Amino acid sequence: MQTVRKNVAACGLEKRAEIYCNDAERALKAAAKRGLRFAVIFLDPPYKEKQWPTLLSSIAERQLLEPHGVVVAEHSAEAELPEEVGGLTRWKRETYGITGVTIYRWEGDGSDGEHCGLPREL
Repeated sequence: MQTVRKNVAACGLEKRAEIYCNDAERALKAAAKRGLRFAVIFLDPPYKEKQWPTLLSSIAERQLLEPHGVVVAEHSAEAELPEEVGGLTRWKRETYGITGVTIYRWEGDGSDGEHCGLPREL
């Protein structure tokens, strides 16, 4: 977590970032309770967990993404994440050795993903 905090500070985003070091579902619940909405949500639960559909649905149901928001999910390379869940559509998927990264974009607002602020290439 120290590396994450240093990276956030290096980008000057301390006042705009929320870092949760606990169970993903618990963190999503806490963010929703506070009425927070995010442009980008990074999910990195333990690879052995098979909770992706539940976590992605929770993000959509709790309306945690801003318009044009994205979810960046890190997972094992062999994990099969859903194409679509709760208004989130898989936009990109890349594999780096044993690690997979999947980006979902929020379709609940009619976003085309072109203005999400992320480059097309990973």
